[in-house]
Amino acid sequence: MIKIKKIQNNNPKTPQFNGWSGRVINSDSLSLDTVAGLCSLNNTVTRADTIAVLDALFVECIHALKNGNSVSLGDLGSLHLTVSGPLAATLESWNVKDNIEKINVRYTPSPALKRAVSLTAEGVNVRVVD
Repeated sequence: MIKIKKIQNNNPKTPQFNGWSGRVINSDSLSLDTVAGLCSLNNTVTRADTIAVLDALFVECIHALKNGNSVSLGDLGSLHLTVSGPLAATLESWNVKDNIEKINVRYTPSPALKRAVSLTAEGVNVRVVD
């Protein structure tokens, strides 16, 4: 069950964005160990084997991202890097030291994952909570 809470946005500085919206209330968080245990129930791979594979996946994702690659995780989605920082006035004045403050990892869900949790997907139930 997906729980949604109604949230009022009321900011005098941005009145064009004022009104009511919904926010997902996360019920719980599944640990890696729990996910590995659940995976092992549905196939012949043990919980320990699943954790080992997920740990190896983590290490390989880091390695790929550090080498400037994006990472496709199949139906889960993909990972890629972006950078943020202040703008330079000219192309000649732009440099890494002054114009890159942060490297970010961005996750993009796959279309299959988005469809699986859409309002029209089988088994998706939404309830508004107070």
